[in-house]
Amino acid sequence: MLENRPITRKLPRGHSFSMVIRGILWVAVGREIQIFRPSANDLGEYKITQQSYNQAGVGEITSGAVISDQLDKVYFGHSDGKITTYSIADYVCLGVINASVYKINCLVGAGMHLWAGYNTGNICVYDVKSRPWKIIKEWHAHEGPVVNLSVDQSGLWISGRLRVGSVSLDNTIRIWDGLLEEDWLESELHDYDMSWCDFREIEAVVMTWNAGASSPASLRYDEQEPNLLRMLLRPGRAPDLLIFGFQELVDLEDKRLTAKTLIKGAKRKDINEQDRMSRQFKDWRDHLIRSIEDYMPTNESYTLLHTASMVGLFSCVFVRDPYRLSISNMQAAEIKRGMGGLHGNKVSAGTL
Repeated sequence: MLENRPITRKLPRGHSFSMVIRGILWVAVGREIQIFRPSANDLGEYKITQQSYNQAGVGEITSGAVISDQLDKVYFGHSDGKITTYSIADYVCLGVINASVYKINCLVGAGMHLWAGYNTGNICVYDVKSRPWKIIKEWHAHEGPVVNLSVDQSGLWISGRLRVGSVSLDNTIRIWDGLLEEDWLESELHDYDMSWCDFREIEAVVMTWNAGASSPASLRYDEQEPNLLRMLLRPGRAPDLLIFGFQELVDLEDKRLTAKTLIKGAKRKDINEQDRMSRQFKDWRDHLIRSIEDYMPTNESYTLLHTASMVGLFSCVFVRDPYRLSISNMQAAEIKRGMGGLHGNKVSAGTL
């Protein structure tokens, strides 16, 4: 049973966010901030200042946070993606940062950095000591808006790890490394790159072309196109990479072909790549191989490194033979955006 009766105080209407810092209550009402001392016995001392604090050109305050090694500042997130910084000592606004164009739903201080959760499902970590602020890391953490970020402060003492939890409207809770150890190690390794690695520049020739459902054979009868590859693959130069990207190699207006592609796309993924490529794609692949042999210097040879196709997209990557063994861990991705990710409408195909 409580020994003392609770003290009831009135707060302004329209509360959008509040937090307590060193016994002082910061209350946000829309864009305005009002400051109170809840422990005050005298009603006149309850409201520390009679004025409200706000900044022009910022949205509604949605969140706030303090960073452990900067206890003299408080950060507020806004609905328009801005972050304002206030002095805890004299309540003066120290600056306004345009962090994003998207709504900030939550802020939290973790380690030496400020974490922000966005309405897009992204989480962004900022180094607020650098000028201008530096984005340490940004990633898509949830499919729904991130509505809360929380730090397990005791984790450092119990398990030696600082954990940050994120909560989203997609009904998921995810735990992250609050110290971003892997990113820190990668940054440290980059600082010693010149000591451990040998670097050289490589030359790449990249071509992208909307073929309009044409075939290699049709180039012979087109007055403007027969020298296309000859101009690109100029004799006397031997780039290290040759990258070809084609669009609309098939007639996208052909509904029968589109339906056939959709049905084939639902079949097993473990069939051989050569069997999976359509005849149109094979013709272009073979044509590129012949063109490289015809137009490139005779003392240089190239290896077909990778091909990728999806609906009307087709890409071919060739590498000069001396560098083939230096390439490893190659990855490819195909992203379908039509019919809920089932069909290749507005697609992309990439190789890394």
